Amino acid sequence: MTAQIKMTRKEAEVQMACFRQTFSSVRLLNEKAVLHAPQAHSKRTELECRVLHEKRQLTTLDVTPQRAEQIFARYIEVDGEPCVLELVQDLQQDTPEAVVQRRQMLTQTGSMGEKLYRDALTGLYNRRYYEDALKKRSMEAGVAVLDMDGFKACNETYGHQAGDKMLEAAVGVMRHCVRRSDTIIRYGGDEFLLLLPHIEEATFQQKLQDICCQISETRLPGLEDIRLSVSIGGLINRGEPIDCAVERANQLMMQAKEPQCRCYGFRNRRGRYCAAQGYPPAHENPHCR
Repeated sequence: MTAQIKMTRKEAEVQMACFRQTFSSVRLLNEKAVLHAPQAHSKRTELECRVLHEKRQLTTLDVTPQRAEQIFARYIEVDGEPCVLELVQDLQQDTPEAVVQRRQMLTQTGSMGEKLYRDALTGLYNRRYYEDALKKRSMEAGVAVLDMDGFKACNETYGHQAGDKMLEAAVGVMRHCVRRSDTIIRYGGDEFLLLLPHIEEATFQQKLQDICCQISETRLPGLEDIRLSVSIGGLINRGEPIDCAVERANQLMMQAKEPQCRCYGFRNRRGRYCAAQGYPPAHENPHCR
């Protein structure tokens, strides 16, 4: 493997989702989990202890009358914590094609996960990352769906390069408004998904207002005639699967799309639909002052 020793929890999850496509078992183990592993996996545990101690990658075969497995173990640091990334392949169910695919993945994994899950234009995580790594997770988070207004018309009138500039400008605003711990995903052509974990409702609502306002105030060099605006649907997810929250946020976003009104939709604790209206122009909206 081409080792990327230090990574964030989010980056580790991306690599693990990628490896699960070809390996029978993929686990991330911290030092405590390795040292207290069951004796039934003594050979595997011995390998992982060596990996932790030597800070390297090792592999072994574990063959018994009951099983035949190939074990890869890699030392990584996740958010500064020493860990072992364990990859296990059941050789009894292997095929020649799977061997080739697995070998290619192991040699390219340093960049493969990023290429697989990154949007080429914006550098954001893409829809595939959402489907593989997030869709069925449950978390306490602010969830919002953002849609660029007039994107198709801009492409048809000014060309796809102008559309790309619209997207890049909007992404720049979103990155500026959210925290480093938050996630922005290019969910569709002109749709974005925002996941803001462990955020207060009032703070989340303010961030939606800020994103709307700042995007509407953004001008594209050489394309001054284009006025950017967005519609956003957002809610606080209280631990249900993310895909359910995204569906509800998307419904709120559709409600926010009203003629001559660029607004955000937000469902509060009482389940009521709230909307802040007046985009564009931003100077006429009290939320943008």
